[in-house]
Amino acid sequence: MEKYYFTSKESTFEKVLDCFSNTEVHSCKTSSIPLAEFWMPKNKQLIKRIVQKIGISEEEYTEAEKIFEYPVYSKNGEKKVGKPSMTDLMIRSDRFQIAVEGKFTEDLYETISEWLKNGSENSQKPNVLKGWLSYIKDYCDSSKWMEADINKNVVYQFLHRTASACYDTEHPILVYQLFYDVFSEESKLHQIEVAKKLHEFALKYLFFKKEKIQFFIVFTPILNVQEIETIHRGEKSSLFIQMKTKNIYDFAEPVILDCLNEQFENIEFPKYRKAKYSNEEFIDDYEKLWKETWHRGQTQEEYINKISKEQTKYQFSKEKASAIYNLEAGKKLDKLQSTNEEEWRCLSNPGYTKYAVSSLGRVAFKVDGKYTIIFQDDFNNNGYLKLDPNGDYNLDHNIEVYKLIAMGFLGKKLDDGYDVHHKINDGYDCRPDNLVLLTRSQHNAVHFSEKSKADINLREYLEEEMDS
Repeated sequence: MEKYYFTSKESTFEKVLDCFSNTEVHSCKTSSIPLAEFWMPKNKQLIKRIVQKIGISEEEYTEAEKIFEYPVYSKNGEKKVGKPSMTDLMIRSDRFQIAVEGKFTEDLYETISEWLKNGSENSQKPNVLKGWLSYIKDYCDSSKWMEADINKNVVYQFLHRTASACYDTEHPILVYQLFYDVFSEESKLHQIEVAKKLHEFALKYLFFKKEKIQFFIVFTPILNVQEIETIHRGEKSSLFIQMKTKNIYDFAEPVILDCLNEQFENIEFPKYRKAKYSNEEFIDDYEKLWKETWHRGQTQEEYINKISKEQTKYQFSKEKASAIYNLEAGKKLDKLQSTNEEEWRCLSNPGYTKYAVSSLGRVAFKVDGKYTIIFQDDFNNNGYLKLDPNGDYNLDHNIEVYKLIAMGFLGKKLDDGYDVHHKINDGYDCRPDNLVLLTRSQHNAVHFSEKSKADINLREYLEEEMDS
């Protein structure tokens, strides 16, 4: 039984979300919202990537207490001083303690000097500061500390979050989880700059000892920020309640930096394709999407002739596609190597973690540490590829290949309410560039016959479907 708490010993995530719904939230992009959803049990495969990188076993993580808004007080001797530092998420066991701080659109707040300056003459702040420093000094090379430089350059939150990680444990781990919009270069660059400052605080001013403390930055991609802003604009703490029954944020694979052992220059951020349309974006692109798609009442031959004429490079050829997606089928590989021509991604969806998919539409399956390229064909003769039903992999023999590709490259989750749409209506072309996620009403609209398209007001149709 995994243990999830807020500020009391309640052990279900539903109780945690109930507590969050009573807290103050400034917008749907406040970091506590994606942080709470990310650490829900349903995202265990993404969480597993983080704890494995940290060096914590899956069993240790499961058995550890996960406590949101965990309070740690500064102390003068045995006496508590000032207000507690509230850690976004504390993961605690007898062996380790992980303090997780989430950031999305928030800045890094005030420096220690600015924080001290805002106190009154009788302020307890100098004693609070002294307490925090006493918690971390054994985990840093404190002989190099320059108090004036620390106060001027280090933000106060970083200091007390580090102190929270170090308090009452011999194995402190500090984690900053930086959420970013994968389709906004500005969002990504902002979080990279935040990460560089955090890195500087730890190494240049506080002098973390890597044999004493671990420090990780977890860049966490969000695939649907624009959709959230459209659908949930104005909503705040109510989103925690909605999380019980549906996804708010769609997360992709985190990029994890071990700050005391790795360099920023070696970080590679995966590129993501536009996977979903808000209704406004869909309306803007509708004519192009409709034009490329097969319409009801149109024969397949008519459609193929039309597309082949308008897109002279495009050919509906199972044989040509087979030469790509069955390349090396049956071959066992020690490692899947991404190249400029082909990118491989391991799936993190529950039940599918032994699969890997490529940007060329290939699929591999992991057994005993090795990957086998799986043979694909239209076994049902319905125009869509499936995996060899006679293969020695033992998971889902019925799922179409394009759904697996969408899991790896578009963030598709089973039963998430989105249809996978082939832009060019060729079921043999499962490359991510040919796929997009559409709501059921959007998907219906791109397949409208010419008459239906002429008779229906698209905006009203989408709004009616959304309301129903």
